[in-house]
Amino acid sequence: MISQKNIWPSPYAIICNMASIKVNLNSPVPYVKPNETYRGSHPPRQRLQVQLRIASEPGQSRLIKALSNEFINYMADEKNSEPFSVAWISSNSAASFDHLASRSTEVAITHHVAAEGIAIKQGVVEKSVPAWRDHWLLVGPKSDPADLSSNKSASVQDQFAQIFLAAAETAGSAKPVRFLSRFDKSAANVRESSLWAAIGQVPWAHPHASWYHQYQDSPLGALEAASTLSQYTLTERGTWFALNDAARDKLEIFSGGVGTEDELLLNPAHALVGRHAQNKEMANEFIAWLISYSGGQRVIREAEAGIERGQPKSPMARFAAPITPPATPPQLKWKYF
Repeated sequence: MISQKNIWPSPYAIICNMASIKVNLNSPVPYVKPNETYRGSHPPRQRLQVQLRIASEPGQSRLIKALSNEFINYMADEKNSEPFSVAWISSNSAASFDHLASRSTEVAITHHVAAEGIAIKQGVVEKSVPAWRDHWLLVGPKSDPADLSSNKSASVQDQFAQIFLAAAETAGSAKPVRFLSRFDKSAANVRESSLWAAIGQVPWAHPHASWYHQYQDSPLGALEAASTLSQYTLTERGTWFALNDAARDKLEIFSGGVGTEDELLLNPAHALVGRHAQNKEMANEFIAWLISYSGGQRVIREAEAGIERGQPKSPMARFAAPITPPATPPQLKWKYF
């Protein structure tokens, strides 16, 4: 049963997304149990050693799986490497920086450029490279109690303002308009907080706004809660497509998606290598392959087009866009960042 959870950390903690622990090379490397382990085309019964650990947001699991398996095959076919596996650790952006600091992962995928720069200054991250482009989605109940669908050309800031006005007008009623926040220092939490602040609202501050539902859960769990409770929320596309049909049928996308003109909904992903990574050589191999046109970017292009080996109707379709569209000249390679 879904409950109305209220969590009250410091408002500052929401934007403090860099590593919260110091690098200590004298401490043992903590073991973090991976959520999944990938082995490429190597036989299931073959014993493999994990040579690369990647931390990323839970909503990216399908894309990370496709990238990891293709990278393993590339290393075997093109580099004649010994068979190995890649471990994936489900982690929000804030925790990913801590994984790099503790050396429990070699690579992290994060979504906050400023925090990445600070992590480099902290000595936690050695380098950061653009990995792919994604978009946030503003979703809510199909009944649309805030009447967002009345203005198709409204910006996402205008829509947040409209949700606020509707929430204020319906406060205390039998069916109040509410917004669900994961409130967990994730990339989604940082972005929706910045959108609220941009329109002059900090609903998590004292006194806490009753319409701002602080619900700490996984991305998928939070989206399921928004569906069940008929609340608006901000989510990633990967999470949207991972949602079960029954829950998704109750929701509508009001902003976001491929080709959106609203830059505030851009969700660029960056791949980070830990400065003190245990297997920095493998991490650098992965980063170089990830940003190459015929390597990781090909996998992302195929995921965007819905093409997956043996699965023409890939569930990853329209999940992410490559950092370099095919027609983009080299000198404009990073134009989205």
